[in-house]
Amino acid sequence: MTKLLRTVFTLVFINCMLLASAYSIKGKIIDVQSAPEAYATVRIYNVVDTLHAAALGVTDDDGAFNLPLKSTGVYNVMISSVGKKTIKRTAEVTNTTADIDLGTMTIEDNAAELGEVNVVARKPLVVKEIDRIGYDVQADEDSKTSTVQDVLRKVPMVTVEADGTIKVKGSTNFKIYKDGRPNNAFTNNAKDIFAAIPASLIKKIEVITDPGAKEDAEGVGAILNIVTNQATSLNGLMGNVSITWSPNNNAPMPNVWLQGNVNKVALSAYGGYFHQDDKLGRTYTTSENTYVESGNKMSNSQDRRAMANGAFWGIDGSYELDSLNLFTLEFGGFYYYAKSHVDAFNSMTDPAGNLLYSYGTMMKSPRTRFLDFHGNFNYQRSTRLKGETITLSYQVSTNKNATLQESEYVDLYNFPAPYSGINSDASLNFMEHTGQIDWTRPFGAHNKISVGAKVIARSNSSDTEIEYVGVGQEHTDFKHNTTIGAGYFDYRYNIGKFNARAGLRYEYSRLSAKFKDGSSPDFGSSLNDWVPNASFMYNLNDASTLKLSYATRINRPGINFLNPAETYSPTSLSYGNPDLESVHYSTFSLNYSLIKQKFNLDATLSYSFADNSITTLTTVDENDFTTSTFDNIGNDHSWDLSLFGQWSVTPITTLMLNGNVYYQRLKIPDVSNSRWGASCYFRATQLLPWKLRLEGFLFYDSGRLQNVYSYQANTIKAMFHGFSLQRTFLKEERLTAKVQLMNPFSTHGMGQRTITNRGDYTGWSFSEFSGSRGVMVSVSYRFGSVSAQVKKSTAEIVNDDLQGGNATPSAGQGMMPQ
Repeated sequence: MTKLLRTVFTLVFINCMLLASAYSIKGKIIDVQSAPEAYATVRIYNVVDTLHAAALGVTDDDGAFNLPLKSTGVYNVMISSVGKKTIKRTAEVTNTTADIDLGTMTIEDNAAELGEVNVVARKPLVVKEIDRIGYDVQADEDSKTSTVQDVLRKVPMVTVEADGTIKVKGSTNFKIYKDGRPNNAFTNNAKDIFAAIPASLIKKIEVITDPGAKEDAEGVGAILNIVTNQATSLNGLMGNVSITWSPNNNAPMPNVWLQGNVNKVALSAYGGYFHQDDKLGRTYTTSENTYVESGNKMSNSQDRRAMANGAFWGIDGSYELDSLNLFTLEFGGFYYYAKSHVDAFNSMTDPAGNLLYSYGTMMKSPRTRFLDFHGNFNYQRSTRLKGETITLSYQVSTNKNATLQESEYVDLYNFPAPYSGINSDASLNFMEHTGQIDWTRPFGAHNKISVGAKVIARSNSSDTEIEYVGVGQEHTDFKHNTTIGAGYFDYRYNIGKFNARAGLRYEYSRLSAKFKDGSSPDFGSSLNDWVPNASFMYNLNDASTLKLSYATRINRPGINFLNPAETYSPTSLSYGNPDLESVHYSTFSLNYSLIKQKFNLDATLSYSFADNSITTLTTVDENDFTTSTFDNIGNDHSWDLSLFGQWSVTPITTLMLNGNVYYQRLKIPDVSNSRWGASCYFRATQLLPWKLRLEGFLFYDSGRLQNVYSYQANTIKAMFHGFSLQRTFLKEERLTAKVQLMNPFSTHGMGQRTITNRGDYTGWSFSEFSGSRGVMVSVSYRFGSVSAQVKKSTAEIVNDDLQGGNATPSAGQGMMPQ
């Protein structure tokens, strides 16, 4: 912490020195009646770059402005206001005339512009709506030289850890959408994709804090929606290519993003490749469990190495037949291939320390493949009534997952199993078709309703061959189908400073499962779920709002939780429960938001609970053999205070704090656990001479309860920190070079400790990730120019409802082994 304070003081000192020698242009604007023209927009352009403003601001209450500049040169000053003629001035800034005063200027009325009023002023970075918080990427001057991952660190309630893991409100329980639709490529490997996508192609990033009936956000506590630019008009082509390299990786990682427009057709395409060397994907884990009744102690040590390669790609397209008819399509995919090797050793001792048994495990996975493909097609019909749309959508999603794993038990002493190894060859296949219709219509000036319905046909199959070496083989050929029918109603009302939203969704789902080889009995399940929500927001003044909301979400049990097939290891047995029900979570929240030009503050106090959460039930027999299954007997309650603040101390210094404090209480019959915790992300940004930008950050998370039995407590090694230095080159800053240092003052990798108390046994485990320290160099080049981007329909398909199913990995973690 002392080093961090020194860094902050150094930045402030540098800032003071820079301010003393900064260039600037100032002046004062009055109208024809000699009254000050407040909040007029002032844009200053260098004559060699007419696309990007060198300075942007608004006049104060007295009509005055004073904008700093980074360098000398000839500048065009453009001053505009509602219904007024634009003032144009030219000024030359030199070392001898560093501060230019344009004096008092009169802005005249423009009657021709008064027919259609466009309010022009500095756009706030954070925009608040009744159900979401949006970060305006285009209003951020750093967006033209940053990646989406860089910008995400500035978004309220979002944190990006040192390894790229993304969290919303301190949790990875969220989904990522692109333009309002689920994007599997983003979800599967958000860390690598967001580190590659240039922020200049993103319009805004939304945190949908209260997913409602229309968003269909089952299974998530929040939605992170990446909204791309949606302007239209000119023809052209633009793109961005980048490459990232780290000494920990043997291969550089290239990425490309292209965007073009020809008349009414707009297309964008992206793709990238990533590599993970085994030294970057190395994890050391130690654990120890003590069995209460016998007093015996199980110790485990594990060294895991993983090498991986992957690629992602996607294409978006739109065709605007006319002003009332819009066709859009999107398809993309993700491919991942990995090899891993694990060396582990287990030993069981009695209370006196005498060895009861021990064995080593040599496990390798010579092949792990994951292939995902998704696509959707949408037709949107707008009517003559402004704001009324009818949208028809179709979506297909499929993935294939194949894993080959070989385990050999060595150095055996009183080994507690009859086999000498376990080999498995598993293939999982998933296919989903979705059809949806949405209708949105305003009624009068204050009311809007949306109704819709959808049908999902989901098929999931697995074929697994398990060999218990020396004993025999087991074969499972399993398939389950799920059919879901859903309908929703969403109502919005706004008048003056008051906004309200309410909605209700009903979903029926039928799951039927069949073991085609007859190895287990077939089973089925029917679920009926009602999902209500409501929000009320009041604008206290032009800068601050207060919002109260209630929301529900559901988690349907996935096939991993429902499958009754038994899975063995030398010391354990696990199986699913086909009688599980959907979990219903309810959340009440109170939010306050203050948005100023130089300061943003957002604070949310929320209370969430579920009385039927799915909990793992574990029993231990007299031989310390554990048996695990699942049941709807959990009672989860949590309080959370989230705080986001961003302060532009000066035009070249910005400080940001993103954190939360929480309390969790989890219990099942006869067992309860509770915990206070906190997380914090602090960031400082300093602009330096010669187009340099210096950033430093510090992240800390005290850990959360994972379930009623255990919590993850981050060690001091988890106080991640880092620095980056970035510079732009060429005309219009088209070339960007960046160097990042991750945990430079840490002597170890990041670590995480898990504490467990299951009643029958207590224990702990500690994992250290060796790839969390290092240097990363990236170079990005932007080319071309085009003002048209792919249009998007106003409605979308969102399917995210499974808990414990053949779902894609966590959005925050990505596919890369950690």
